[in-house]
Amino acid sequence: ERRKQHGLQQTDDCALCEQHAEHADHLLLSYPFSRQVWYDVLLWAGLPTLVPLGQPTLLDWWLKARNEVSGALRRGFDSATLLTAWMIWKERNRRTFDATASTPDQLLRKSKEEAAEWVAAGFRDLAVFNSV
Repeated sequence: ERRKQHGLQQTDDCALCEQHAEHADHLLLSYPFSRQVWYDVLLWAGLPTLVPLGQPTLLDWWLKARNEVSGALRRGFDSATLLTAWMIWKERNRRTFDATASTPDQLLRKSKEEAAEWVAAGFRDLAVFNSV
């Protein structure tokens, strides 16, 4: 709504699907494109059973899922969750401001590249997923 008021967006609709009102949980969790990205990232990380399904909010899913990850991987999972949400948000911005769109496969590739950069910058907990 604020983006519309400031002329940054024409409607309140989701930039990804243009069918629902845009809010964080729809954009980051329930939109089919986002669900595919989560599946791809979690499959790459060796955690495909943690794909978000039916949780009302990203926070609800994250808190539940991280309890199912062993202590040694939990910090990496947390970092991967932040990275994935950030990559989906950046995709939303590309679609809104640059009129360009990636496929889920392209976003997975970009996420892997970004994860490697995060590891190089000191987010060592993500390194466990870079080797998968």
